Amino acid sequence: MREILCDHVENGRLVNHPHLATEPRTGPQGAFMVKSRKSGANLIIIASDARDWEDERLGRPRWEHVSVHVDGRCPTYEEMEEVRNWFWLENELVVQFSVPRSEHINVHPHTLHLWRMVEGIMPRPPQECV
Repeated sequence: MREILCDHVENGRLVNHPHLATEPRTGPQGAFMVKSRKSGANLIIIASDARDWEDERLGRPRWEHVSVHVDGRCPTYEEMEEVRNWFWLENELVVQFSVPRSEHINVHPHTLHLWRMVEGIMPRPPQECV
């Protein structure tokens, strides 16, 4: 995950939110409202660089996480790729999960999630298959 966010994203950091505020320039942890350069939509983003993973007693491996919300609809593929590029380096494997329906929790409609496993190497299909 990027240690320093671009100004476009950093300028959208919520610094006065009662629950999600973070200090400016504290890296990819916090909440952001950023206009998509591709679609013009306002993207509401909550990011975690896994720094609080152990405090939350979530076990290993640790995961970086970004959720992306657009009012009235789900984010598009292009918007998710834009966010992916804002928060992660080009050579990092970032995924979206479609979990079994029995494990599905939908806290907020129109929100999609990006994940990156911090420790270890996440298995994936052969390169020629993807």
